[in-house]
Amino acid sequence: MSPTRRNESFLTGEYGLTAGIESLCITRTFTRISNLARDATMIFDSLNANDFSGNQWILVLGLSQKTIDKLDRENDCMNGVCFRLEWDGTTGLIKVMPGAGHEMPINDFTFVVFGALSAMGLDWRDIRWGGATRYRSPLGNKGKEGDQILLPRNRQPVQGQIQDWPTLVIETGVSESLRKLQEDAKWWFNNSSGRVRIVILISLKRTMMLFQKWQLMPPNAPKPITRQYISLLHQQSPNIPPLVNQPATTQTLYMDQEVTVTPHAVIGAPMVLHFQALMDRAPGLNETDIPITAQHFRYFAETWL
Repeated sequence: MSPTRRNESFLTGEYGLTAGIESLCITRTFTRISNLARDATMIFDSLNANDFSGNQWILVLGLSQKTIDKLDRENDCMNGVCFRLEWDGTTGLIKVMPGAGHEMPINDFTFVVFGALSAMGLDWRDIRWGGATRYRSPLGNKGKEGDQILLPRNRQPVQGQIQDWPTLVIETGVSESLRKLQEDAKWWFNNSSGRVRIVILISLKRTMMLFQKWQLMPPNAPKPITRQYISLLHQQSPNIPPLVNQPATTQTLYMDQEVTVTPHAVIGAPMVLHFQALMDRAPGLNETDIPITAQHFRYFAETWL
């Protein structure tokens, strides 16, 4: 397995299930769901008692497919604690959601994107949100739930069956989980062969909100990647994600934009979401890229900072 190469702005290499949280997550061998529920409650209580700081992960060994399906299907099986599930073979990873404070920024971001597209005249059926829909890897031996996904009309389910990958994925976590969230972006790009165009990461700590936009580099990006090349990508306007598929082995993902929100400042706005990347088609009359403005980010912070 090739190691992950990372710096503050780009990632290569194979995806690692626990990359970035090896020293944080607790590890359990599966016995029964009620025991996992007790662990999830303990983590939830600890996060809420410590200003939403610390570990939010449970690594679970020895999961059967039946248990994986049950965890996915029965959202209330953790004594009311909200969670997200990821698995690789018989190993599972549970992300404990700390509460409404972590859900609100996801919903707010979703509403702003939906509102902007609606104002352009798009029908709501063109803009379907899939929440924590579970996606499987092409071989079916791995799966993951994001916190929110966007499915334009031509990628939406048919008769209840998933047809295609989302164009946009949102993942959120406590600040200690940022490296893992970046690894999660890699999962979506790798397993979709680049069909996922944009991943938004939301990292939260008591005094700050961090929003990162990740996308793939063009297939013809030079090797090795240099800071100068990344700087050239950042200078492009618009800096549209590649609209072609890329196999995981050739992918390099990079942070296209970062916005930091504190009680007194918004740094890095606006964050721009590209219409064609989101909607999987060229823009028509009055259809444009979507700017997430500094004022939007201030509104996002109202329920957190």
